[in-house]
Amino acid sequence: MPSLAKHAIFLLVFVALAACGGSQKLVDQKTLEPWAGAWRGQGVRDNRIDPLQQWTLTLALKENQLAGRMSDELGEMRNLELRDVRVAEGELHFKLSYESSRGLHVLYRHRARMQGDKLLSLFEGNEGGKSFAGKWEAKRVYDDGAVKK
Repeated sequence: MPSLAKHAIFLLVFVALAACGGSQKLVDQKTLEPWAGAWRGQGVRDNRIDPLQQWTLTLALKENQLAGRMSDELGEMRNLELRDVRVAEGELHFKLSYESSRGLHVLYRHRARMQGDKLLSLFEGNEGGKSFAGKWEAKRVYDDGAVKK
């Protein structure tokens, strides 16, 4: 009887673990390919006090996953590597954190949708413990550096 109980517990644990792992959907390469490339545009925080900022996002496919970097015209982002990059339900999600020129920790969480050659992102985050939110609209940058109008 103890052997049967051990088998039953093992089976329950196995089924529970399999169910957890099965809930994560793998995104196929065809879904990721349209996101790859460079995107450039202006972002603004909702407080409207901060000036518009020019940001560039570069995404590449690596081992069937998206990886990327983001930079800004002020040089604070320093072409930093993105964290937690994923595409889910037609949206690109990623995080970015760095130390600002004023010595404050800055964290951005982006959620973007693609519309043709445009990327529309809503972001939120915090800087030095203060929360913020905003929008970023970017256009695809082509190999010659041109931005499609």
